[in-house]
Amino acid sequence: MLEKLETKHSVRERDVEEALVLTHRVEARWDFSEEHECWRVLAVGVTDSGGVLKAALYPVDEHCGRWRLGTAFWAR
Repeated sequence: MLEKLETKHSVRERDVEEALVLTHRVEARWDFSEEHECWRVLAVGVTDSGGVLKAALYPVDEHCGRWRLGTAFWAR
């Protein structure tokens, strides 16, 4: 997934960490994906350099708080 994101959207693993994990500047909401027929979290976060990253996260294990990154791209 990370190779695809870097090639297709110029998003690096570090960008995802800065925008969604290592910050308090993130907004997220639950959303039902008709395409995948499941719930996911749509998140928007800001990197240290000020880039705005949008991402879709899918729960892997709700009890342990583990998530799978579905996609991530820069807001234009």
